[in-house]
Amino acid sequence: LHITEIEAYPFPVTIDYKEPPRRFSRVLKEPVIINPPDSLHSFLQLSGHSLHMPSATRAFVNEQEMTSFNYGSLLTDSSHVSISEKEGVSKDEVKVCMVFLCTEGSGYNTNADYLQEVKNNIEALSVNVFSVMDMPIIIFYAWSPAFVDTNKQSFWSRFPYLNIQFADVSRHFPPTLPQHLIDNKVNMSLFEKGTDCAPGNNWKLNYLHMGRFWSTKLWLEPILKDYDYIWRLDADATVDQPISHNFFREMWIKKKQFAYWHRTGDPAECASGLDAAIHKFAEEKGMKPKHREMVDEASTYWGGFGVYSTAFFCSNPDWLEYTEYLDSLGGFYNHRWGEQNVFPVSLSYFLDFKEIYW
Repeated sequence: LHITEIEAYPFPVTIDYKEPPRRFSRVLKEPVIINPPDSLHSFLQLSGHSLHMPSATRAFVNEQEMTSFNYGSLLTDSSHVSISEKEGVSKDEVKVCMVFLCTEGSGYNTNADYLQEVKNNIEALSVNVFSVMDMPIIIFYAWSPAFVDTNKQSFWSRFPYLNIQFADVSRHFPPTLPQHLIDNKVNMSLFEKGTDCAPGNNWKLNYLHMGRFWSTKLWLEPILKDYDYIWRLDADATVDQPISHNFFREMWIKKKQFAYWHRTGDPAECASGLDAAIHKFAEEKGMKPKHREMVDEASTYWGGFGVYSTAFFCSNPDWLEYTEYLDSLGGFYNHRWGEQNVFPVSLSYFLDFKEIYW
């Protein structure tokens, strides 16, 4: 067990690393005070998430990057004010859904273990989140429908007070490379040898499918169309401290389009070609970067947590065209692109700095 204390303005952070027996990765536990001391009202803690650490040399960019949270204003008393009382805001309710993704090859011993992890997570969320924020839970799955059907009832009986839905996304998790990459004869030589992002790692195909799904396919799911925000959590990333009020109202009031847990870094090879791809797309569309100088190509937003505005991610035609363009390049399989490194550079062309950062 190795514990490191880091003091970096304005957030005190405690990092606890250990090697879990479940898989070769590291667990990052972060008791994080997300408000500066002079405006502290509550704190949020994510714990128990197994970060995939393909290389022993991987490290966070630096201590400042590790503490670059954009949740500094979410838990303030202003969130208790009704949206309708805010000037220029007429919406009475902010509709939010929480989403999980369950797939094969995820690192769990069995699919039943995976579902148990989700249930344990929901148990903690019921205590610390759902008592304040009422939202449905959508479990996307790429499993046999028969297996899911036999397990749905166990969720509904255990959590009768929650609206839990299931959506099949197996079409995005084929047993081979996506057909459009095969049809277009995209060069998959790097994938066949192992991606150039930690090439010694034997990436499972479904893990690469997952990065593609969270980056390009989630926005197309019709079940999300009636919500204002999507809150994504990994099965083993939970909120284990009480949240005092509905912070999505604060996001709506401040017109925030995206929220992340913290900014870190991946090996540069994991984003190989990504900066050039967005630059080419932007040039062809006549787009100018909006805060590109604030991020570098190796920047990542930790992938186990994200909040997405459907007004942008699911409805902006340029963004949807861009994600389709990214999907056509094969980088999710050649380079292990994923949402954690797609978002920082990509969103710097689409969103103003103030639409993300607090």
